[in-house]
Amino acid sequence: MLLFLAYAIMAEALAQLAQQIQAMQQVSDDANQTAQGLKDKWTGDDADKFQEVVQQDIIPGLGNMISIATGFSNGLQQAQEIITQADNTANQAIGELQDVFNSI
Repeated sequence: MLLFLAYAIMAEALAQLAQQIQAMQQVSDDANQTAQGLKDKWTGDDADKFQEVVQQDIIPGLGNMISIATGFSNGLQQAQEIITQADNTANQAIGELQDVFNSI
């Protein structure tokens, strides 16, 4: 029962994490599109500084956040696989014990 609960909690965490990764990717795409769209319309030192901040700070920072979140998600998926394997092993051991007791 505890393994089932842990698996369910991880499944919910993975779903939430997937939504967050998607949102961060959308923000990154939007920031890049906005910067590109303003490139020809907004000129001058402030425009150059804005482009620099977006291209050198915001987009790479979001990329790092996405990478970290993806790594965390992969770790949770591996944990889910371990839980499944442990559950299968436990169920197999229980079945074998039942067979032993039934043969007595």
